[in-house]
Amino acid sequence: GHAVGAADAPVQDWSCMNATSASGSCKSGLPFYQMRSNAMSPTLCYEFCVSKGLDVFALVDGVECGCGATALNKNIWHWKEPPAHLKFKPTLSAFDDDTKICPLRVYRYNGHFEAGGLPYSLLQRSEQDGEYLDSTVLGKTFTYGHEDAPDSVKLQLRQEMEAARGAAGLANPTGWDRDCWPDNCGPGNGPWQGRQTTVPAGVTDRWEEYVVIPFIWNSDIDDTRKEAFRMAVKRWHHSTCIVLTEESATPATPYIKISKDSSGCWLSGMGWPGYWGGQPWYSTINLGWCSDSSSIGNMVHEIGHAIGMNHEQKRADAAQNYNGQGPHLNVHWENIDSTWTPQYVPDFNSYIGSADDGHGDPHVGYAPYDYESIMHYPAGSAFDTEPAGNEGLTGNRAYLTPGDISQILDMYQCQEKPGYVPPLGCDFEAGLCSWTNEGEVAWGTASGATASSGTGPSGANEGSAYAYTEASWNSGKTFILESPALTPTSSYTVSWDYHMYGSDMGSVKFEVETADGTWVELWSMAGDQGDQWSSAQANVPAGSQAMRFYAVTGHSYRSDICLDNLVVTEVSASTTTAQATTTSRTTTTTTSTTTTSTSTTTSTTTASTTTTS
Repeated sequence: GHAVGAADAPVQDWSCMNATSASGSCKSGLPFYQMRSNAMSPTLCYEFCVSKGLDVFALVDGVECGCGATALNKNIWHWKEPPAHLKFKPTLSAFDDDTKICPLRVYRYNGHFEAGGLPYSLLQRSEQDGEYLDSTVLGKTFTYGHEDAPDSVKLQLRQEMEAARGAAGLANPTGWDRDCWPDNCGPGNGPWQGRQTTVPAGVTDRWEEYVVIPFIWNSDIDDTRKEAFRMAVKRWHHSTCIVLTEESATPATPYIKISKDSSGCWLSGMGWPGYWGGQPWYSTINLGWCSDSSSIGNMVHEIGHAIGMNHEQKRADAAQNYNGQGPHLNVHWENIDSTWTPQYVPDFNSYIGSADDGHGDPHVGYAPYDYESIMHYPAGSAFDTEPAGNEGLTGNRAYLTPGDISQILDMYQCQEKPGYVPPLGCDFEAGLCSWTNEGEVAWGTASGATASSGTGPSGANEGSAYAYTEASWNSGKTFILESPALTPTSSYTVSWDYHMYGSDMGSVKFEVETADGTWVELWSMAGDQGDQWSSAQANVPAGSQAMRFYAVTGHSYRSDICLDNLVVTEVSASTTTAQATTTSRTTTTTTSTTTTSTSTTTSTTTASTTTTS
């Protein structure tokens, strides 16, 4: 055990950053964070630590949550041997009242790992969290903040791109009375020029045109980085008309080169690179410390730069009043090193909105400041937000915000096809598609096994991912996954695969909403169905407004309910009746339960479960 922190201690505990192996185990091998709550519970502590990518969590004297990592959690340790003073040791000294230290109740995440770390779908880490974790592991202050290209690289690229830009006759106007595509309403070299009406492979038939940007790998890029970058690419084409396509040879048009020439994570060459000396030129995304799935958000950030997005805090209205808007930040210039000040100096070319570009224009006028943008730096000593309550929004590297998406839709004039309806089917490979969470607890997606032993599948039935209800800490909770609005004059045939394995299994229903707002059950299943995927089908009658899966977990963690391969087919507008057919395919689940000893108790855990800068 170790001494509990003060009641007003910061959540990020930096005391272990300067510790050494000579001083023994730092904080009992729980070196990360010291989160306190007057409602502390294993559930709360689990959710906090797992969201940071940490697989060991402990209650310290019942009031404080501390986090650690095992050697299996390679992403935390940068794929190196964990420092002895930071690694959690399952056997600790016995508790003694005379020692004046607090007993621990320790738990361990018992689920699967993806690419050396906890599944990306479980993470909710900000850039501040990444800096804190890496600083503690490396034993020195480590700052992502300015994932910028080396000066020599920037100078060369700037000269070449300015020449290409001048030859193309392009200019950078300012303000929000600017035309977007085919003009430039943002910073850098303007929108990428390659557009096509043909739907690229693996992309939804949604947009009038797609902006196709080829990219190639440097020979030094490893498979772990490749897989993480591919996931970052999906985040963009899932929400916009931007599609990055992987090429095996140097493209005949401008492209992005993915390298890891240095330790930084940065983009050199914002926007369309153009041609140089008659040859297609390229931008470079360097994946130095962006090395695995824990950095997907940073990779999404770098792609944002590549397609023409600046840091949000460089907007003209960020730190000053600009045409009646702002300021949104109070920048403390005295706290910023001179080499970093350019990241806060206003760039009047930055996107801040646009003029009316005509029919179908996704956005017209001023664009509200987005504190939560994936392109915004985290708050800290460099600035305060105005209002102060927005400070916690900054530094997001978990998801694209509506503001991020709106900016790219506007800059590239991504226009939906007339009559486009969000696809109702979903393979869950890139999330929940157009279905939304409406219950007490959210459905998630996973690949491999779920986090708990004795429940859930060993993997998806088709592809690599599926939707699931995480029952750990969520017993007896309602999970509702609801479709977009249906076409009232159409009927539908719906089929899906489901997996309901666990001794305390709950139930799931498939329901449709009638015209009067009543939900009607068409299919249901309850109880343990064995370690196998089964199939079901239902007919949705015309006049239905929406459909949903309504799941309720059982009374313990052994009740993960899973869905996969959801197929929805629109058929003629005739009255249909419900039907369900079931087939089964046996799979094997391989998760296990871990027993952990602590200074005061032995705790058997089944707690499993569960970008430039």
